[in-house]
This record gives sequence, structure tokens and C-alpha cells, in this order.
Amino acid sequence: MQIVVIPILAWIALVDLRTHRIPNRQLCILGITALVTTNFEDYSLRSHLHISLIVISIAIFLSYFCGLGMGDVKLLAVLALLVLPPDFAKYQIFLSVVTLTALAHSIFISRGDFRKSVQVPLAPAIFLGTLITLLVK
Repeated sequence: MQIVVIPILAWIALVDLRTHRIPNRQLCILGITALVTTNFEDYSLRSHLHISLIVISIAIFLSYFCGLGMGDVKLLAVLALLVLPPDFAKYQIFLSVVTLTALAHSIFISRGDFRKSVQVPLAPAIFLGTLITLLVK
């Protein structure tokens, strides 16, 4: 029943696209909605915790050394814990879509001038990656 999460994630993506911020209130709404709609019969807490720790560790590393925003880190943590399936193949699809979408968005923003440093809002790419991952599921 993760279909309810998609509009909230789209809303977060639009706010991030306009303001380059992901408010904590929206992340709380996403987390509570994902928690309420999670099917706990198929939910493997141990697998989700392991993958969440890996995702959070990598995201914090990228935050410190590559400029990833903490809103994106928190969004990835909520998605890893409650929304995305804990399969390696699904995460490969998710990361591929996020990477390609963010790359296309950065090329569009910079107008092809790769010398220019641009700030890319990642929530739209994360939204698209989540949507495609859940559709493939």
C-alpha cells in the first residue's frame, strides 16, 4: 500500500525543486504515512535495518565530503527504512535512476557548461528512483 507515499514524495520533490530545502515536517509526514501503510507481514526488520545503516553511512559520508544536503540524507533514511525493498537488485535500479536523473538535471541547469558549479536538488531524482523501484517491485 505504498501508493499513498508517492504523492507525499512528489510534494517533497516539488518543494526541494523550488527552495532547495526539504523541511523536517514533510519528512515526518512521509515517515508516519510510510509507517502506517507498511505491510508488516512481509516486512523484515533485520534486513531493513542493515540496509538502512549502509544507506545512512554512505549518505552521511557524501554529506561531509561531497555536499549532499542533510535533508536528502534524512529522506534516504526514511525511504530505506520504510519504503524501498531491502534487495540489492532494487537498490541498483534505484541508484541508477537517481544518478541518471541527477546527471540530466545538472546538465540541464548548467546548460552544458561543465566548468560551472551548480546546486542540484536531489529530491526529484530520489522521487523518480523510488517510483520506478516500486513499479518494478
